[in-house]
Amino acid sequence: MDSDSRADFLKSRINSLGLEELVEHNISFLQIDSNYKTPLKDKDNINANLKDGCSKCPTYALPFLQTEECEDGIFLKDVLPLENDPNIAWLRVPEAKIENYELLAEFLYEYGNKELKRLNLKLAESAVSEAIQCLERAVKSKQELDVFQIEDEMLKLDIKSQKEDILRKLREKLKDCYLQIFLISKIHRSYDPLENYMHAIEELCKDLPEMTGVVSEMYTFLRIPAKGKEYADLFDVFLETGDSFSKEISSRLCDQIL
Repeated sequence: MDSDSRADFLKSRINSLGLEELVEHNISFLQIDSNYKTPLKDKDNINANLKDGCSKCPTYALPFLQTEECEDGIFLKDVLPLENDPNIAWLRVPEAKIENYELLAEFLYEYGNKELKRLNLKLAESAVSEAIQCLERAVKSKQELDVFQIEDEMLKLDIKSQKEDILRKLREKLKDCYLQIFLISKIHRSYDPLENYMHAIEELCKDLPEMTGVVSEMYTFLRIPAKGKEYADLFDVFLETGDSFSKEISSRLCDQIL
């Protein structure tokens, strides 16, 4: 089906549901991805969302036409009102996923992963970027946990151990998000968005030295061969020495970044 036929087909489908708001706000029907054959959601629900959101920015309504996260939950814009991405501001988040930043990041990552499989790259990038921000906040809040005033040494050690375990899991999730960003750039065949995250990725390497291998691949993709070789060498060292050398690699990375 050519572009004109596709646009006409989409117009007829939306008009048949009485969604005049889309036409009135001049939304380009070609902006709706190849999943246009998916049955549209209940007309009343879509109309309600459009009336609430399209007056400000009509493109907010597009996720409701191509995702399944619109039946229950709270708008993302109301969960993260100061930093929500307009591409996913009207995404509905299940109430069970808004208890903390880690759960919200988990939801956004899963949503982004699903959209990536559909090749909805903009939605995938927006969701993963928000997930990264949530995880960074979660890491920061855990790092600020103060145990120095606890007198019981055994309790203090136990809390510190649990804290490190939690931080490790959060950083592993951050790594997964950065790998998604890398994949998005590779599919786009573009340095963006990967190059925008390289400093943060290098910082994460200080805590996850095993990442040095994939960071080398990232810099090779970005055509920065010196950095690619630098991280390839660090990864070789890590493979030779294992976790016992992690602290030294971390120290070397700190010196290089600073």
